[in-house]
Amino acid sequence: MQTEQAGRIFIWSDYRNWTATILKLVQHSVPGGDYKAILLDPRGYFETMRPAGLGNATERFHQVYSSIRMFHACRTDDVESYLLEGLRPLDTKHQLGRAKALFLTNQFPKLREEDLLKETNELATQGRENRLCLVADDANLISYAGHYLIYGSEFLAALSSRLDSYKGTDCLSFLRTIGIPTMFVCDIPISSVPEPQLANFLVELIVRAVETPAYVAGDIPSIDFTFTFNHSIPARFIVSHYHPTRIYDRLLGGVYIPDRQSYLCCSNGVNGQ
Repeated sequence: MQTEQAGRIFIWSDYRNWTATILKLVQHSVPGGDYKAILLDPRGYFETMRPAGLGNATERFHQVYSSIRMFHACRTDDVESYLLEGLRPLDTKHQLGRAKALFLTNQFPKLREEDLLKETNELATQGRENRLCLVADDANLISYAGHYLIYGSEFLAALSSRLDSYKGTDCLSFLRTIGIPTMFVCDIPISSVPEPQLANFLVELIVRAVETPAYVAGDIPSIDFTFTFNHSIPARFIVSHYHPTRIYDRLLGGVYIPDRQSYLCCSNGVNGQ
């Protein structure tokens, strides 16, 4: 799939090319004295001036770039459904249905429907409902938030962990056997990004551009930045996907290597990272 104005996509890993662009953008967006203050201490400056200290930098960012490259991690045995239907926010009722199908089986004789209902109701109060998360840096996610790839839905992983803790089940490990880790690559129009999130992202870019301007090719700094949406991402914004082959497991420890490395349905043949 192709997105509009593909040449104007902001891509975090293209670090050496966007740093100069961001600094030039800021230089033309804030008064000269403020720009000097940013160069001296960007974190200190934005601690007191965010978001007012950006001037009209967000508007200029819109003019320079049309979209931002983002990544969504999951574990699925049905890549095609994502490519047809896009990415959807968390729906607790849907996840409960999945949990019932997965765990109310002969493999987990200790579990009853009331166990799932009780834990689901408690998890539903934690603010995940109707949220869809994408990140700016897929490498950072693989290293520090690989549970999305290893166990799939964070909601199901949390539910499994709670059930395991008091029912003596092994639901969490069971999730590792379903589907395959999948990273979707998306080019999201900047017009779809909530303004406060865009401003916070731009602040992080400015700080990085000032503090670490001299990274060489192959030595890209990481960033832990998540964009949160309360609506679906249309399939047309998914430009590709791949299957990571080495993922750090922060829940059970160690490096997780999937048993299967590709889907038969994958036509783009992109695997590993």
